Amino acid sequence: MAESPPVTGVVSNGCRFACAFFHKPLIFRPMKEPSGPSEQAGEGYKYVSLGFTFAGGIILFMAAGFFLDRWLGWMPILTVAGTLFGAVLSFLNVYAKLQADEQLYDKEHPASRWKLKGRRRR
Repeated sequence: MAESPPVTGVVSNGCRFACAFFHKPLIFRPMKEPSGPSEQAGEGYKYVSLGFTFAGGIILFMAAGFFLDRWLGWMPILTVAGTLFGAVLSFLNVYAKLQADEQLYDKEHPASRWKLKGRRRR
């Protein structure tokens, strides 16, 4: 079995060297600190928590309906009603939080909204 050619190249100040096997220069750059604010990294967690809020509301009301069904003997009625009620309430909760987040963004960035025919896009 043939061996691959050895890695050859010139190292100058630790910045670059050429790999003879692939014939492409490889460039190494020192790592830099993130340039944006650190709160942008955690921005996505707010939306992940909205997903958990939505799922948790549905599961909570479904479980409450299930236990009321077992206690009253009406087996599928309150489980289905609790699931639907939890889904509606969870959706409205997530929707209200997203609308509040959008209004806050609009206050902080007034020029970032698109304008269509002289009116604000909603």
